[in-house]
Amino acid sequence: MSDNVAGLVRAYLKELMDFQPVWAGALGEERYASRCADLSEARIERHLAALRGIEAEGRRVRPGAAWTDDRLEFELLKSDLALRLKEWGEWRKYRQDPSLYVGELIYGLWYVFLRIPSKGGKVEAALARLRGARSVVAAAMGNLGRPPKLWTRIALEECEGYLGFLREVRGELLRLAPKRRREILAACAEAEAAGGDLLKFLRGPLARRSDGDYAVGRADFEYLLRTYHRYDLSAAELKKLGERQFAATLEQLEAQARAIDPKKPWHRLAEEAKRRHPKAGDLLSVYRRETRRLRRFVAERGLVTLPHGESLKVIETPAFTRSTIPFAAYVDPPMFRGANRGTFFVTPVTVRDPRKAEALLGEHNFGALRVTALHEGYPGHHLQFAVQRHAPGRMMRTYNCSSFYEGWALYCEEMMYEAGCYDAWGRLIQLKDKLWRACRVIVDVNLHTRAMSDVDAVRFMARELKMSPVSARADVNWYTMRPTVPQSYLTGMLRLKALREKLKERWGAKFSLRKFHDAVLRCGAIPIPLLEKSL
Repeated sequence: MSDNVAGLVRAYLKELMDFQPVWAGALGEERYASRCADLSEARIERHLAALRGIEAEGRRVRPGAAWTDDRLEFELLKSDLALRLKEWGEWRKYRQDPSLYVGELIYGLWYVFLRIPSKGGKVEAALARLRGARSVVAAAMGNLGRPPKLWTRIALEECEGYLGFLREVRGELLRLAPKRRREILAACAEAEAAGGDLLKFLRGPLARRSDGDYAVGRADFEYLLRTYHRYDLSAAELKKLGERQFAATLEQLEAQARAIDPKKPWHRLAEEAKRRHPKAGDLLSVYRRETRRLRRFVAERGLVTLPHGESLKVIETPAFTRSTIPFAAYVDPPMFRGANRGTFFVTPVTVRDPRKAEALLGEHNFGALRVTALHEGYPGHHLQFAVQRHAPGRMMRTYNCSSFYEGWALYCEEMMYEAGCYDAWGRLIQLKDKLWRACRVIVDVNLHTRAMSDVDAVRFMARELKMSPVSARADVNWYTMRPTVPQSYLTGMLRLKALREKLKERWGAKFSLRKFHDAVLRCGAIPIPLLEKSL
């Protein structure tokens, strides 16, 4: 890699880590673990000035015309810089998004417990982050202007969750360091007081002036498509694609339902599938067994090369984080330090009410469980991120394009069906989930081009997907905050499938699924059009 590009990347990533120490800690850079982000307006302006300086230096770099690793690194750097300057400099999202600050508080603690191996290191870093909560809250109160009403409501719920999370963190710290009880209680009380003040601010002054708009508008939506995903596609074209895919997937789903029972519609069968689930006490062991089975399936079929030293730890969600993980969650390995081990959390069903327990277990039905395990584990997110850790450039390891990483996981759901991994019920659930992803494309475009309100979007999803209004509302909430991410599951999958067909034709007898999958995973979660050029 040329010194010019490598030097720019080093300078850029150092600036990001200095500005966002929680993100740096998530990457495995433990030296940032005790730092708290300075989100004051003055620090943000210094950050933007540093980014503009790096951008100016980048204009003098000539990486060459060939699509080498050097060129890819440079293109990723340009995209990431442009997006960050847009979000922080032009949109000033830190004045609009209260969840930015609550997330800093929650994930600042979460990654301490997840990434730091030693007990003493966990305690020291957690105490520093607890003591730093006041400065994060002060920045929120100083920066936030007129956010969307919906975003203030979301942040309010998150802040209530943070206060509950703090109580669990206190118990965990006392367990780890009982001799430091007084110090731990004081730091937790300090953070709890700061969180309480933030809650009052969200409920009072901020709620009263929350009249902003969450929609980015057509022009900026298309800017994100061009810059983040590198799609040459208009919002209108994207919506038509979503509508076509929705109709085609619904047809497949209805045909699959008829194959199981000609007298019952797909949504009735999907509800019946929820009755086929593990016992509460067996939940973790079933996920572990399924994860092992999928890994073995991938290896025996030669679908993709498993990277040396990778592993996936399937564990019960720790008690102190269950308020933020109701069912299951995956966390990727740190990209720069530590073991190449992902973590798959499964939250146990412990409620005593039989009806509530049955409803929770229904979400872990055997069809959904298999799809979830392969989407999150093998050959989905975990395998992809475990390979990304070995990518040849630092931008390739840190640039996470959702149309690649979510597209890959959805592609895997379909590819594993083609490889013979599902029974009839598993295929039904997989197609139901694919229909959901097609619906996301339509809603994503409509929300951010102001063709649909969030209330309309909830009704649309509840009607078309037979989804509960509560689930639809939770989904739509994050769609409003992440324009172009909801569409990326389906469009990424389609582009990977199209690329597979192109390379199958080009490589001829030399083509194999393993060769294709190894090639597309090699450079990390980069925009698929860039991947296509590099191949």
